Amino acid sequence: AARNAALGLLSYSDDAQLQQQLLDRYYSATCMTDRLAALELLADEDTSARTAALAHFHDTYKHQPNVLLKWLYVQAASDMEGNVANIRALMQHPSFNVTDPAAVSALLGGFSDSIVNFHAEDGSGYAFMADAVIEVGAAL
Repeated sequence: AARNAALGLLSYSDDAQLQQQLLDRYYSATCMTDRLAALELLADEDTSARTAALAHFHDTYKHQPNVLLKWLYVQAASDMEGNVANIRALMQHPSFNVTDPAAVSALLGGFSDSIVNFHAEDGSGYAFMADAVIEVGAAL
């Protein structure tokens, strides 16, 4: 746990090598806690390391729906600027089922945990959430 907390603190630096270190940490993780800790930090930056780790996680756990909920959550909770477009795309992804309460909770609940995107100054986060709730309601 302390190691993951230290990684979290390091992720605030502009060290170019950090993304590779996080990716190495993701691939070498021996438990889901460590793998998710690295993935969460990678998800906050629009980099090739982020793309690789997210693709690997999905491919590895695509037959485990409960684990894929973490994949949805990590992306939705990301503080990467402008993440609403990614979440809109995830709502169309085959791994997301709008009628599955757990998937909706992972995606929309994750988005509400993103201070940067949910509480965006221009109100776009609130507008997205309102539209998403309407879409979920219409699908039920």
